[in-house]
Amino acid sequence: MSKSLKNFITIQDALSRNSSRELRIFFLLHQWKETLDYSDSAMDEASSYEKMLKEFFLNAKDLLRNGPSSSTSAEYFQKWAKEEEDLNNRFIETKQRVREALCDNVDTKTSLDAIKNMVSTCNKYLAQLKQSANRVLIKVIAEYVTRLFQIFGVIEGVQSLGFQSDSSGSGTANVEEAVMPILGALADFRDEVRKEARQLCATRVLELCDQIRDDVLPNLGVRLEDRENQRPALKLVPREEILKEREDKRVAEEAKKAEKERKKAEIAAKEAEKEAKRRIPPTELFKIGYRQAISRQTTNMGDEHKEQGNKLFLARRFDEAISCYSKAILKNGSLPQYYTNRALCSLKLGRWDGVVQDCKAALELDGTWVKGHFFLGQAFMEKGCYEEAIKHLRRARDLSLDQRLNFGDDITSQLRLAKKHHFTKQEEKRISQEIELQMYINRLIREDRDRQIRNVSEGKEYSAVENEITNIEVLADRYLAELNDLFAIVDERRMKREVPDYLCGKISFEIMKEPVITPSGITYDRKDIEEHLQRVGHFDPVTRVKLTKDQLIPNFSMKEVVDSYLTENEWAQHY
Repeated sequence: MSKSLKNFITIQDALSRNSSRELRIFFLLHQWKETLDYSDSAMDEASSYEKMLKEFFLNAKDLLRNGPSSSTSAEYFQKWAKEEEDLNNRFIETKQRVREALCDNVDTKTSLDAIKNMVSTCNKYLAQLKQSANRVLIKVIAEYVTRLFQIFGVIEGVQSLGFQSDSSGSGTANVEEAVMPILGALADFRDEVRKEARQLCATRVLELCDQIRDDVLPNLGVRLEDRENQRPALKLVPREEILKEREDKRVAEEAKKAEKERKKAEIAAKEAEKEAKRRIPPTELFKIGYRQAISRQTTNMGDEHKEQGNKLFLARRFDEAISCYSKAILKNGSLPQYYTNRALCSLKLGRWDGVVQDCKAALELDGTWVKGHFFLGQAFMEKGCYEEAIKHLRRARDLSLDQRLNFGDDITSQLRLAKKHHFTKQEEKRISQEIELQMYINRLIREDRDRQIRNVSEGKEYSAVENEITNIEVLADRYLAELNDLFAIVDERRMKREVPDYLCGKISFEIMKEPVITPSGITYDRKDIEEHLQRVGHFDPVTRVKLTKDQLIPNFSMKEVVDSYLTENEWAQHY
């Protein structure tokens, strides 16, 4: 791992982004012998797994809390139907799968997958039967899952079911046990009030009841869920988590609203074009081109909103700028710059999906729109789709040269970064495959050694075949040592291959094949700099000093360095 490649993170940094519980689940979701890939998507998977467990435990506690108060009561024990038998059979299968996985080289990943499927089955069962679900069976399953994750170190404490709740000052009394009776009484009272308010059409009372659910209780770390013809569900959840859920829901609703506006803008653009066609006098069509006539009618329809959006963008008020660009699109959705302006705001806010949608819409209108490919390439790179990112960034670079647009080093630097990320990803895959290959061959040698020893020892005393067994073991150990020595010679597990920047051209960022130096002292690849002089202009791309083709001098020293590097590192030919 390397900080320069941006694939290095300390434990302290990881804990600042995620909880210790999420990190433990992240580790468990990978086999200990595999390469650990720390990424946002991997941590999202761990967070999702933790959330799934939390919801399962909260639902199980709610079911048990609303059942008979005594476990010795006859009502506590319910007769099993087909649903309970199927769930119990699935539970037995899951326990067997978990046991086999842990016995097989401590395979925690397979164990967690089995638990995830089991929890999913329980959730379907609870959703189907609701409060009539079998409490004993759900309790047994929840206690088994709790015990397993206590062993894994994910659940701390000695509680019998679910994650640990905050404790009181003495550290002995569980907050959940103390406050749930009070919260239950409040929820039941609120439910009765809501029923009466509905009958009396008391809108204000219903609003106050909703305020308790949506504002008051969440700030106290309590989630209240209304259910039709059932008691409300009460769940103790950290305040920050509830507020984050609310914010995520708001962002999702805004994204959905933005998508509706985009579709509405497309429809409005088509209607505007039709209206523009109707307004063109027939005589005008003969004086100027048809498309030009339509353009005169539609060009200025959204410019006012666009200019306002540009001012807000410069003030870094990106959300307000997005709103203005959306209005401009509603006025005239036929101009690609409106979409890329909105995409740039989304890019600044880290809303990659919004960038992708707007850039694709812009490129549908004009496939040669440089900013559409440029912003789309950046968004794909942030999403980890490096091949798509490279494709669009290359297209943006080529179009900018053809159209003589000056983006400085912006496009080429992003292209270089995308190539680096893609190369790093391929390197991680290569390293993982090398490790797996070495382990596989080692296992084959050991299995062959054990097979030979069994064949020799069959039906004979150990003393009679001791020398022969020793020879087999010595030979196997020699093969293992030779194999490991061979891998050690070419072993690059702990360092990723990377071409030094000074061997790459300043324009294409690829390894230079024919280095040439300019009067400014900067080295370029001949093909790249000549293409620049022909397409863009007669000046040095870095220093902007006047430059002609005749002034390019072969850099033989750099050529010798490049050739030497490629001879020693043949893999760099494919960089």
